[in-house]
Amino acid sequence: MCGFYGIIDFDGKISNKDVNDIENGANLTQFRGPDDSRLYNDNFICVKFNRLSIIDLSAQCQPFISQNKNTILVCNGEIYNYIELKKELSEKNYLFRSENDIEVLLHGYEEWGCDLLKKVKGMFSLVIFDKLKKKTILARDHVGIKPLHYKLIDKKIYFSTDYHSFRFITNHEREIDYSSLLSYFSFRYAVGEKTFYKEIYDVLPGNYITYNGERLEKKIYWDIQINNQTDYHSEEWYREQLEYKLDYAVRSHLMSDVPLGAFISGGLDSSLILYFMKRYKENIKTFSTGFIEEGYSERNYVELINKELQTELTYFEMSEAEFIDNMERTLYFRGEPVSIPHESAFLKMSELMKKDISVVMSGEGADEFFGGYGRIFRSPHDYYKKNFLKIYKNRPMKHFKDKYAWFSSTDKKEMLNLEFFGNKLFDDYSEEYIEKIFSKYKHMSYYDQMFYVMPKIHLPNMLARLDRMTMAASVEARVPFLDRDLIEFISSIPLRYKISWKNKFSKFSSIFYNSSNISENLDVPKYILKKVAEGKINSEIIHRKKVAFPLPMNKWLGSSLNKIAKELLLDKGAKISKIINSDYLNRFLNNSKFRSKEDLDGKRIWMLINLEMWLQGNS
Repeated sequence: MCGFYGIIDFDGKISNKDVNDIENGANLTQFRGPDDSRLYNDNFICVKFNRLSIIDLSAQCQPFISQNKNTILVCNGEIYNYIELKKELSEKNYLFRSENDIEVLLHGYEEWGCDLLKKVKGMFSLVIFDKLKKKTILARDHVGIKPLHYKLIDKKIYFSTDYHSFRFITNHEREIDYSSLLSYFSFRYAVGEKTFYKEIYDVLPGNYITYNGERLEKKIYWDIQINNQTDYHSEEWYREQLEYKLDYAVRSHLMSDVPLGAFISGGLDSSLILYFMKRYKENIKTFSTGFIEEGYSERNYVELINKELQTELTYFEMSEAEFIDNMERTLYFRGEPVSIPHESAFLKMSELMKKDISVVMSGEGADEFFGGYGRIFRSPHDYYKKNFLKIYKNRPMKHFKDKYAWFSSTDKKEMLNLEFFGNKLFDDYSEEYIEKIFSKYKHMSYYDQMFYVMPKIHLPNMLARLDRMTMAASVEARVPFLDRDLIEFISSIPLRYKISWKNKFSKFSSIFYNSSNISENLDVPKYILKKVAEGKINSEIIHRKKVAFPLPMNKWLGSSLNKIAKELLLDKGAKISKIINSDYLNRFLNNSKFRSKEDLDGKRIWMLINLEMWLQGNS
């Protein structure tokens, strides 16, 4: 795992200023790769690579350069099937100079070109400069586990694994893209290719771009395929296949030449990963975090699974003061407005675990692919009922946006100065991007569409949080539930085995309730995954109701968070003043009662505080 920053100039005029920019930009994010570094440059390319050593610790630091000097490659990630690829390439007489997994990508590109991406199984962001074909390729893994950003200036392309690096481009300043803030209020991040910075873009998951100094092309090499087959297998067949494939995914993700451990939350997903890890590894170090306030700790569940599977647990409890003190550091490492409150706890926990391990297994992805967010995955029920009763005429996309948006339409109208955004509730790009996502499976039911939409819309922010907070502490996080083969199998499982009715009466009685009342009361989210877990982990953990990572944000909004909000948001010189409705927020913050559901009032004000702090840091 690593970080890199580079430039390719198709006019072949890399200058000393370019070299200095790249060195300085890469040095800003040395925390992503503190073990080794290397700067490489010629007339066409300059790149600096910071290495976090995981596989073949003695291997030379990247970039990898072909024997004829015509192909140069840097990659941030892990390739889990590199041994099979290496064997195939060795049989074609390619010579390897190391045992490093990334070297197979260099020879793989020489042999297969961009078709290599269809063969690779892992997590990665990679850049290849092909001198003979006079083009560069930027590619990102199938679901976007690892980040990759780029910027075009004239005939140059800048690329990096971190937004901070782009601070160093001579005669160019990073500019805020204010239109992306509506995406932040709706989806908690800038969706799709856009970022919070003008003309800095993300490579989309499962995509690669090519650039030759004049033309940029975008191509998809992998996508989620929702299978609407009618010839289903039995429930037992799906359960057995899922267990086998999950076991294989966890086992393949264990490759490491450095100490490896696991996150545990006390929930189903991380507990199941830990169970399969125990099949192949003893004396596993585990890490978990929570908050001191009563009702906001899952420590009992964490200790329950820890006792059953006998791990070496480190549990960290964060106080309100620590949370507040950690906000600026969390914001810095995220590189964009933070939107998930427990990122601060993730950062502190990552820093603690670095004392013992450099690789950690995590449970991201299970909720998005098995239907774990009941309020969202069951919401098509509300849509179809309203349509049946002829009280709702909009398409599923409109219903989804209204249901998912973190700031509701009412919140936006009350809290924001919508004139600043042209009186729009959603930015144009987000509308277009989500329209494109919904259109792919428009022939399917809204329920089926959700299993394509949530991995595309919700998952990227979860993965960005995981990558930024762990890499800030020089720890590599791996996500077995997002193994490519496993996803392809999960996407073929019928809907009824992902979200199952508890019984026939439950399905019938559901017509009288909305999705929030139905989920986990009348149905069983992640049904088939829970079947796999039976007999392996404690039933209390399997069947406990899902809760978002709990934080007492409303309680803090009545104390220290309230004071900070008033000082930052209501100050006459606040950067956010042109974006918010200050009069409304003043009345709101003086209110003694806040909505208790999921502490949403506290979370929204906390997001505004983060936005102001970020704006100050980028002014």
